[in-house]
Amino acid sequence: MLIIQLYRFAGTWAFTDEARKLTHEPFVLGIPEIIDKILEDNGIVSDQPKILFSAKPFPKHQGYLRYTNFEADGVWYNLFSTTNGEEKYVNENLTGWLCPATLKYFPVHPEYIYFKLEA
Repeated sequence: MLIIQLYRFAGTWAFTDEARKLTHEPFVLGIPEIIDKILEDNGIVSDQPKILFSAKPFPKHQGYLRYTNFEADGVWYNLFSTTNGEEKYVNENLTGWLCPATLKYFPVHPEYIYFKLEA
């Protein structure tokens, strides 16, 4: 299980992880919209939410990202939500690209990234 603290920086969601030498690492290309949707759907109001994530399912995860295709050393993912144990494809317009910084957390871009956002 991995955890990062999100915050707004330069108009987008970002995070800093000193142990992995990432400072103001921005989320781009659809990921900010995915984060906003998850926060909204779960009634989370926070300017610094934390995200728990893993390549394997864990209890009470809110959803997952599913690998769709590789591009420019990163991966495009589709968003799926999990409500009461039911999984649902959220919206074909909610796709996002995770950059090569993802490889600082996983040995390869995972097929699935399970998550839970908290205030």
